[in-house]
Amino acid sequence: MRGFDIDGHRVTFELGDKGFRVLVDGAVIPVTWELQDHHTTNVRTYEEVLQARHPVDWVPFGHSRKAGEPSIYPDRRAAYIRFYIPTTHIYNTAFWASENVWISFAPDFGSAEVTTTKSVDSST
Repeated sequence: MRGFDIDGHRVTFELGDKGFRVLVDGAVIPVTWELQDHHTTNVRTYEEVLQARHPVDWVPFGHSRKAGEPSIYPDRRAAYIRFYIPTTHIYNTAFWASENVWISFAPDFGSAEVTTTKSVDSST
């Protein structure tokens, strides 16, 4: 993943077999992580926390590892990273999938909260 500049700091990522770590100005920062599921169907939208927020050394990739280079949208003390996952078709339904990572930095950029949302739209 490519890095980006935000509020005078350089944010980059260290990639590993277990996922990625967040670096600010070249130093690894501590993060907490939460995993959410978001599924839209013809009937309703389901949202669920799959793993409650907890400290992690490596933020897991999930399916995004295969998705290629993400779109990154930095904004003040946060960044939205979107991985588009190839669409799957089953019978008459297309499954539009993405994995979204929201990184919210502490005011001093010394730590961050990371939320991964697995999102699927299977409405027809």
